[in-house]
Amino acid sequence: MKTWDVLQPAKGDLSLASVQMQVDSIRALASANISQVLDRSEQLDCLSEKADSLSQSAATFQRSSTKKSGGFFSGLFSSLFGSSTPAEPPPMESCSYSCTTSYSFRDSDFDLDDTPHPPSAHPLASQPQTTLSALVTLQLADGSWNLDESLAHQMGGKGRRELEEACPVKCVGVMSRVWATLLALCVMKIKYSDKEEEWELVATKAEGWLKKQSLPSDLTLEQLRADARKCV
Repeated sequence: MKTWDVLQPAKGDLSLASVQMQVDSIRALASANISQVLDRSEQLDCLSEKADSLSQSAATFQRSSTKKSGGFFSGLFSSLFGSSTPAEPPPMESCSYSCTTSYSFRDSDFDLDDTPHPPSAHPLASQPQTTLSALVTLQLADGSWNLDESLAHQMGGKGRRELEEACPVKCVGVMSRVWATLLALCVMKIKYSDKEEEWELVATKAEGWLKKQSLPSDLTLEQLRADARKCV
């Protein structure tokens, strides 16, 4: 139906009020359409603003991530080398000296011997240390000790021969290891009594080995232990 036809009165007599109602209806419809168009325009503007805000946030996040990454490596370099940037080496000065002195060499000035020479050691470097760890290191895999100079040094500098003479029986074979093991146990229990937690398992292993050994019929393990305490 054309707009003109809507405005034209129908057949018959129409009152002025009927025409006014039709005009109001058309006006309300047009106003509703215009409102919808304006609402859509506002929604599009809002979406555009949100898109711009997201774009700016992404750019800001990218810049901050780059700065943090650079700060991490800069802090790491600073913690390792004490400076955020590596120090440049000082400029090298030019050398303008000339050497005019002449030298003459003889074959005796050079060591032509290819025999390797051991490095000279400090006089104290070859001396074993008297510590609990050094004593524990001397223990054998079965839990015993050998009666040698290393163990004698842990006994306060006594010689191996002196320790052998202190044994109440002939110190040979297995009896030598029994005597050495008792000496080592006495050193740990007397000199390192405050470190029992460190040598407790070591002593347990040694005691287990001692119980498996055969002693002379007229000698007990406790008698040997008492004589070993006198050497400490």
